[in-house]
Amino acid sequence: MKKQFKNMKLKALACSFALGTLVYTGMASADIHIKFHHDLPEDSAQHLAAERFRDMVAERSGGEISVEIFPNNTLGDDVEVTQQLQMGAVEAAIIPTAKLSGFVPAMQIVDLPFLCARHGRTPGGASPPVSWPQRTKRSATAEG
Repeated sequence: MKKQFKNMKLKALACSFALGTLVYTGMASADIHIKFHHDLPEDSAQHLAAERFRDMVAERSGGEISVEIFPNNTLGDDVEVTQQLQMGAVEAAIIPTAKLSGFVPAMQIVDLPFLCARHGRTPGGASPPVSWPQRTKRSATAEG
């Protein structure tokens, strides 16, 4: 009987501790700030896309998540920012795949779109990206 009472007290203590932590967790995650890096000037398409992303995040999160954009390699070059991403100092970035190949050599395949003459014949079964004429032709037929 005493053992059951002791187990009940232990369970009650654990539940109250868990409930208390949940209350504080909700308060801690109320405001989130995202640092967003890209390497082009403020009049570039990347910057416009980053601004659109910032606006959509603010709208959909009800203002709880804010995005601060750092253009023109403000936080460092792309290799430095990739390291900052790994450490958690920067949360988001637009980085060209060519600069990521030093971290992941397999990323080099993305920068070789015309390696093979026919679709589906790339090494390792990777599909080559769709070329610009194919992309515009598809979008023109889709819009009808």
